[in-house]
Formats: sequence, structure tokens, C-alpha cells
Amino acid sequence: MSRTIKIMGSEEVMAAFAKPGRYYRGKWEYVKITRLIEDEDMPLEIRTALVGLIIPTIFTKESIEKQSGASFPVPENSRFAYGTDIVDVLKSAGKQKEAEQLAGIADSPLDMCTINPQSYELVHAAS
Repeated sequence: MSRTIKIMGSEEVMAAFAKPGRYYRGKWEYVKITRLIEDEDMPLEIRTALVGLIIPTIFTKESIEKQSGASFPVPENSRFAYGTDIVDVLKSAGKQKEAEQLAGIADSPLDMCTINPQSYELVHAAS
């Protein structure tokens, strides 16, 4: 299963969200985690380990709600990141224990983590 499909001539991709085979327009953008994120489904040890790291995000709350018609109970300007991408970032940062812990929680390639707007700063778009 491919999570993303590049849109030719665009910085955007078609990205899977929630269910395999269901794709929405997304854009890879990197954020630096500047303080603890509020995703309470994620243990405190992992949220602490993320502070100072740069992670790829694929959707904003607004973009996925507009496309899917769904409503998500998260703050405006929140971003969604694939859990497996966060696992990779933790591993690259030498935070193996936290990476393994998150891998046990976000075991599907489509599991998303929510990054609330008070906890990140936009770094740059991916190419």
C-alpha cells in the first residue's frame, strides 16, 4: 500500500487518511516541536522526546475536514503526521526506546498523531 502519490507539477500529494485506498490532497510540511504536544493518546515519555525535533506533517485539520466532510475534535491549525514517520524521526535522533514505544501504539501505516498549534513552529515545506 502506498501512503502518498506525487501530483505531477505540484508540491502536493494525494495521501491516504484513515482507510487504505482513500486519498486526500495533502502537502508535506516540516514542523519543529517546541513544547509538549497535547495528544493524550501518546505517552508522556514520547511527547517529551519529541521536543526539539523536526517532524514531517501531511495534513492540517482544516484541509482534511474540508475534503473529507468529517469534523475532528482538535484545535484549529493542528497538523496530522503519520505515526510511522514520527517513529523514524525518533530513531534518527537516537531515541530508540521512545521509537519502539510509539511503534507499538501506531502500528498501522495510516495511524496519525495530532500536533496542536501551540506545540510547533513551521520549518519549511518538503520537496
